[in-house]
Amino acid sequence: MAATSERTATTVGHLVEQWAAGRVDVSSKARLQYEWAASHIKAGLGAIRVDRLDRDDVARWLDGLAAGGKMSRRSIQIFRMVLRAALADAVEAGELRRSPAARVGGETRIDDLTRHEFVRTPQLRRNSHRADRAIYG
Repeated sequence: MAATSERTATTVGHLVEQWAAGRVDVSSKARLQYEWAASHIKAGLGAIRVDRLDRDDVARWLDGLAAGGKMSRRSIQIFRMVLRAALADAVEAGELRRSPAARVGGETRIDDLTRHEFVRTPQLRRNSHRADRAIYG
């Protein structure tokens, strides 16, 4: 039990860095992307102890990135994926009871998308005229 409490006393920054560094089963490009995402997660949530991280912390951070226009939608999706994966591994290893990022949303409504993003969405590319109607009425 002492090992578990020591492991959960680690910070989010340390957890995601360890997770990214441990990805040896992926391409070097994917690993670099994970490390890049981990550095951004560390900058935003890194100082928080893993056992103190909650869903609101994660949602606030992601919302701040989206609202501030600091990062693209895709970058935010990558950050969320890496954070979720690192926390899911901690849950699987018994270091956490549940992942605070597991149920944090992030799906943007069509109304919030620009026409360009909407049309680029693979499932909707064929229906760009519907994009115009959905966005511009």
